[in-house]
Amino acid sequence: MVLNGTEQRVDIWTDEPYMLANATWYGHRKLIHNGSSWFACFDRYGDDDYQYQTVVMKSMDGIVWEDTGFPFMPGAGGSFAYPNMAVDGEGRVHLVANDNSNNRIKYCVYENGAWGQVETLPQLPGNGYVDADILLLIDSGDKPHVVFATGGSSGKVYYSNKVSGAWSAYEAVQPSAPRHYLDSAAIDNNNDIHITMVSMSDFNIYYAKGKAGSWPAWEMVFNGSDCNGSDIAVDSTGKPYIILARGTEMTLLSKGGSWSSEQISSVQNNTHPSIHISGSDKIYIAWVQSPAAGYNNQQIYLLHNESGAWAEPVNASHDDTLGGWAYPVVYADDTRCGIMAMNYDYTHICGWFTAGGGGNIEKPDKWGDLILNITQYNRDEIPQLSAEYSLIPLIGVTAAQSRLLSAGRLRERRSVTGWAVKADFDSLEEDYEAFAKNKVQFHDGTAINPAIIEELSATRQKGTGIVFYEITFLEV
Repeated sequence: MVLNGTEQRVDIWTDEPYMLANATWYGHRKLIHNGSSWFACFDRYGDDDYQYQTVVMKSMDGIVWEDTGFPFMPGAGGSFAYPNMAVDGEGRVHLVANDNSNNRIKYCVYENGAWGQVETLPQLPGNGYVDADILLLIDSGDKPHVVFATGGSSGKVYYSNKVSGAWSAYEAVQPSAPRHYLDSAAIDNNNDIHITMVSMSDFNIYYAKGKAGSWPAWEMVFNGSDCNGSDIAVDSTGKPYIILARGTEMTLLSKGGSWSSEQISSVQNNTHPSIHISGSDKIYIAWVQSPAAGYNNQQIYLLHNESGAWAEPVNASHDDTLGGWAYPVVYADDTRCGIMAMNYDYTHICGWFTAGGGGNIEKPDKWGDLILNITQYNRDEIPQLSAEYSLIPLIGVTAAQSRLLSAGRLRERRSVTGWAVKADFDSLEEDYEAFAKNKVQFHDGTAINPAIIEELSATRQKGTGIVFYEITFLEV
């Protein structure tokens, strides 16, 4: 069950311009599924309080998203950034983030529809600060582990866990090594931790596999100068896979007895790769490609080996309506697949999803780029008449401006009813009055293009900003 390039973009979160900051930057485990719901996390910067906010959204179907209310009080001393999530065997969602107000790592668990108590990890070594994402890993006993890097010239990669009931003292993964930039981390079924990092001196990519108190020396796995990011995952046997986005290809490194390299795509100008391996050991890789044929802006591509061989890369975003994408993160299993990414306008966190709850999800109804907030959907029968129907204008519209398509040809019309915020309804009303032509897409995969809004009616309860509407689209 994988993306095929026909999925509709879904807005997981929208913000005012320049309010959203890091979003999915350093994108790692920011999109997960716990068996019943999707969870998406990111951070944003509020110009009203000058602090970072960690946001965690939840969705049953990948279409309708709601805020889980992650504990954060703007202006009250909290400023959470660099979040990452993981799911344990019971479906609980674990999350870590950095409190920028005091440089302390925070940890929290979501279960039974609510967040638990926020825990504070020990003071960072040397009173340092977190340099980028805090990577959260859950072991076979549902215990959390964290890997992160501190900044500055003496920054190191550090590790801690909560196996014994309290967070362990931090230990440097490579205490004698010069500063490294932490790239990614994964945990296998034997609870071995796999870490990749980039040297700040030669910018080569290094790898280490170990456990608390036992960290073998870094092993250089790539020394090319054309790597535009990497990510790591492990399969059910503990075999590590490292994806490299390069200027001329996508390269996958893997280690059995020794490291091997495989070119899995020859597409060029790749950045920000994300890799996920499902429970059945299928590999899913997402990245940003720019430029992409037929588009002006960056596009998000997906590559997978569900059939046992590498498929052709799929343009998952397949649109050019926003400024360009960055830092995608992919999640997939045997029944569902999804990708989340940040748009470069810093206002949109969006996603593309194939299935939810084990079955095919329906696409949202859309009028152009406007997603209709639907509670009920009816498809009217196409009237078996050769004459066209008259438009029913709103008050103030004096000319119908309708026309026949061709002699004897019938025009298709479909109706939708639902709830919308007043601003969206006002937009529909403006298009109605202007007889605007647009493409209308329906959640059953069909569309009318072009169409106009033939009929529009609504009721709104006094004192609310929610409108219940009925709208009929007519082929023109």
